[in-house]
Amino acid sequence: MGGNRLCSFSPANSKPSRSQRLANGLNLLVVEKRGLPAVAFGLLLDTGGVKDPLALPGLAAFSTAMLQEGTAKRTSQQIANEFEFMGSHLAAVNGRERTVLAAETLSRHLPKAMELMADVVQNPTFPEREIDRVRSERLTSLRRMRDDPTALTGRVAAGLIYGRESSYGHPLSGNEDALEALSREHLVDFFLGNYNPESATFVAVGDVSMEEVMRLAEEYLGNWKPQSSRSETLDEATNG
Repeated sequence: MGGNRLCSFSPANSKPSRSQRLANGLNLLVVEKRGLPAVAFGLLLDTGGVKDPLALPGLAAFSTAMLQEGTAKRTSQQIANEFEFMGSHLAAVNGRERTVLAAETLSRHLPKAMELMADVVQNPTFPEREIDRVRSERLTSLRRMRDDPTALTGRVAAGLIYGRESSYGHPLSGNEDALEALSREHLVDFFLGNYNPESATFVAVGDVSMEEVMRLAEEYLGNWKPQSSRSETLDEATNG
């Protein structure tokens, strides 16, 4: 399934965007575009690198990366296999102010794809073994950058512009000290404090109607509720 075909937009077979809100506060935005039996969808969350504690830069990005590493119902391999069976995958992108989980799928697979995404965003377990693996991979990547002047320039630029202690001044991927210090409790606390339906918007574009999206969202995301607040461990990291 080519990305360009899914992303092409022709007013001739598209309807105006429609929006709704679930009882739990989740916003829905749908652009019905018939013509291809495919849907591009994503969950936009109002969280990102600006929420990183001062002493733990990169926490938001690490938390996002861990969402697909296992849930209460599935292992990371099962999540990957189920998306692959549909010819799709779930992209998780962490920015400075937004986090996005997005996928493209054939229309007939939309219910399954939405169920998988809902499981990932509501029930991650942050397995210790997977945390250690992801930490090791990220540390290796950072250490390789030491010999790359271009990469190093990119990492320090934001700090020079905004100040190192600004929420906009640190690299989104964090630093070696922070990665070494991150614990499972930090990740769980960040997730509980920042992933909730009231600060999220579900967007779908393609061969689907608002009525269909409403039904699926109610089924798979309707029970998503804000969870408990952060613990003292994350508060201590925030205060440096």
